[in-house]
Amino acid sequence: MALGGVLTLLDSDTDALGKERRSGNADSAPVSIPAPVPQKSTIAQGNNEAAKRALKAKGFREIAGLVRRGENVIAQATDRFGMRVRVVLNVRTGDIVGLSEVFPKK
Repeated sequence: MALGGVLTLLDSDTDALGKERRSGNADSAPVSIPAPVPQKSTIAQGNNEAAKRALKAKGFREIAGLVRRGENVIAQATDRFGMRVRVVLNVRTGDIVGLSEVFPKK
């Protein structure tokens, strides 16, 4: 099915043995409803505040230096153990796809 298409539901069901059984009368017509169109997440729309909120929800604090690189946002933050880290957040999925420790300059 293509995105934004039409989803067709039949007025029938199958039992545990795989036999088809119909509900209602035998003249029941298929019912068409519009398929849901996926919405872009707020993060994917380029909102840095939404990316900050997503990182805070994952336990990071002191988030700074947000930079967009394609479909990722790169930031420096402090993790829940107090370690300063570089975080790469995928804006499409909201997943963390990269994490590395930031060492202090000498």
